[in-house]
Amino acid sequence: MKNRSYFLVLLLALISTWGFGQTEGHATVKEDFKPAVTNQPGKEYPQVNSEGRVRAR
Repeated sequence: MKNRSYFLVLLLALISTWGFGQTEGHATVKEDFKPAVTNQPGKEYPQVNSEGRVRAR
């Protein structure tokens, strides 16, 4: 019975975390990327948008 309880708790913990991962298509990212102010002169990347997201190449 004890093992069954542990199994159920583990199963519920795993199921509850499925909805928290990042998924494609749900979040819209603003495409207002600009070169970071800390870039070397003349370098285009990394870029930062108004939401604080970073684009690097």
